[in-house]
Amino acid sequence: CQSFAKDGTLWAIVGLDDQRRFNYRFAYPGNLAGYLMGYTGRDVVFPDDPIDIKPAANNAYSTFNIHATWPDAKFIFTDMGSLGSFDNYHSIRPLGSSKEVYQGATRCFPFCGVPASGNIQTKLYQRAHPSTRWLAYAYLKQDCTISLNGVDFAGFAPFAWKTLDCGTLNPAIRWAFLEYQHPYGAVHLSARKMHSYFGYKGRNFNHGWMITHVHHDGDCQVYSDNTSDADRLLQLAESH
Repeated sequence: CQSFAKDGTLWAIVGLDDQRRFNYRFAYPGNLAGYLMGYTGRDVVFPDDPIDIKPAANNAYSTFNIHATWPDAKFIFTDMGSLGSFDNYHSIRPLGSSKEVYQGATRCFPFCGVPASGNIQTKLYQRAHPSTRWLAYAYLKQDCTISLNGVDFAGFAPFAWKTLDCGTLNPAIRWAFLEYQHPYGAVHLSARKMHSYFGYKGRNFNHGWMITHVHHDGDCQVYSDNTSDADRLLQLAESH
């Protein structure tokens, strides 16, 4: 059980057992709220054994062949955290990508497209803190629309929801997976399905990961209360 930003939000996909149940743990349940936002189909696989993808050295990329363990993986979901205040600067990308989004988040659930080679790369500022771990725990086996360096969305208005037309990238889209980076540690962000009434906006760290269902026309919405030129929102993948 590890901390995350005060007034913050975490997005994650969780597997179910054969009775359609899952576990969660809150250290202080009176101060937290949880929302079940949607469910996946059979193309999301939750193996019994995760893959350890913690880098072998500090502040340097390590390469892992996901296909050596999960040969049909097209996109992976991971769980990363550390109690060290600066240990958690992290990056994950497909091999061949030049994307360098390298900021911190105390606890998060990064995701990454898996290229045809099966190789992905991870990097951590400090890997040796006793609490630090990084595990790939699930994957998509259906074809995904991915970009090695992401799709950079711009044009955000302050304190407003921006509509993203993801259907132009994949007409069969059902989910959008979004990585964000910004220069401040207290920006309120959120993502939701188009026409949803979900309006919670969490104050998040400089680097994070959001998951949202999309409307049947391929649209979703993203909120940011800061529009600095340094802000970036990268759409990494869509799946159906």
